[in-house]
Amino acid sequence: MLNTMFYIAAIGLFVTLSLVGPIFVGLLAGELDIVVRFGQYMVLGSFFCIAVLMALSGRRRRESLVSDYITAVLIWTIIPFVIAIPMTDMGGLNYSDALFESVSGLTTTGATVVRDIDALPRALIFWRSQVQWIGGLLTLLTIVLLLAPSGIGGLPSDHFSSKSRDNTQRREQRTFRAALTISRVYFFMTAACFVALVLSGEEPFYAVTLAMMALSTGGLMPTNGSLEAIIGQSATLVLAVFLVVGATSIFWQRMVLNWHIRDLVRHRESYSIAALTIILAVILGSLLYRAAGSSDVLPPQAAIIEGLFNAASLVSTNGLETREGVFALLPVTLVLFIVVIGGGAFSTAGGIKHFRIGKMMLQSFQELNRLVYPHSVNTIRRGNQHDGSRIYKAIWSYFIVAISVLTVGVVALNSSGIGFDAALVATIAAFSNAGPIYNPAWAAQGDPSWPAYADFTISAKSTLMGLMILGRIEVLVLLGSLNLNYWLRR
Repeated sequence: MLNTMFYIAAIGLFVTLSLVGPIFVGLLAGELDIVVRFGQYMVLGSFFCIAVLMALSGRRRRESLVSDYITAVLIWTIIPFVIAIPMTDMGGLNYSDALFESVSGLTTTGATVVRDIDALPRALIFWRSQVQWIGGLLTLLTIVLLLAPSGIGGLPSDHFSSKSRDNTQRREQRTFRAALTISRVYFFMTAACFVALVLSGEEPFYAVTLAMMALSTGGLMPTNGSLEAIIGQSATLVLAVFLVVGATSIFWQRMVLNWHIRDLVRHRESYSIAALTIILAVILGSLLYRAAGSSDVLPPQAAIIEGLFNAASLVSTNGLETREGVFALLPVTLVLFIVVIGGGAFSTAGGIKHFRIGKMMLQSFQELNRLVYPHSVNTIRRGNQHDGSRIYKAIWSYFIVAISVLTVGVVALNSSGIGFDAALVATIAAFSNAGPIYNPAWAAQGDPSWPAYADFTISAKSTLMGLMILGRIEVLVLLGSLNLNYWLRR
């Protein structure tokens, strides 16, 4: 548990030092009172985290697989409680709502209980956007450093070698190098999106907050209203491209930056994400153009760009629409199905992931082939990776547990007074970290069974927060952390 405390303190220090960003924005906006408060939180938080890190320095010890799971669970449950403090202090929210906003932001879900975002101080709006950007980075680090090496849920482990448990110092060095590499790629892509948005004519404040939103694939907007009302076509196209980037593997992004052609060709998951986005973009663009009824209302070029953004939003589990009602042009079952699939295995997108769906489809085809040719001997290869029964068992285990969690979530929300359809959409939106997908606009006007997030009961909000976190830690991690033998030996 000492390692767990050390990592939580290290992440806490990073989150605390990141308050420099909101402080800078507050100074530019003339919000001196907010700047002072953020400064106080930064000083107190830094002092506490540094004290913990110094106290644990040199006292860490080798940890087991279960302890890694515990670390992942505690990081995602403790950090939001800390982030909620400045939100409730300066955002005019009670603590339960501030905690919901913090969990939603950190898990990049994008479900919000803030009714008037424009009324918030600019520094707090920036902090709110920055939280989801930090959540995207934390998602990548959790998957790469804690989940993938153990093969939890069938995640591919060929991108990152197993962590040594015989040499604690070597493990720390590997972890630090991997975290630095991931952070560098993530930061570079965010900076590239920011520059592209500024060049497209967007205000720097909106450019940086939207860039953080795109790469984290989060759904928290820096303002009220739709995207169509605050950004132009060029910026919409930029966001669409970087949402697709955010939905792809961080390793694929690194291959692109380093121009590793041979590895790029073999990385099929990213191309399946791009293909699905293009197909959806064509469908949505055609539907938007037909719904407009005239080129004067919506030119073909604008329809294509809007279709591309909304398609990228669904595939990346961002969940935002360019204008209200776009997703309603598609059957709700199709929208939910796409969101449940999600993005890449090593991405900030939520959902089950294309990698797992691909493996499940390949095994299904193999079983069908056995029925037709019962005496044949076949092996399945995806790229250059040989698949064993262990991976399939892990993937199907994750799928079954995920479906069970969704079922429990729907029952819990429905029992709190929310209509069944609304409960189903809200559950999938929370678990797939695509909060804006749940929208009362799906229902008839004035339907009380589709309340806004802000009107959910405390029990319903607690259920959604649990689903958001479970969606981020791959569900099975929680079960693994409850290993009875591990706790009996403590």
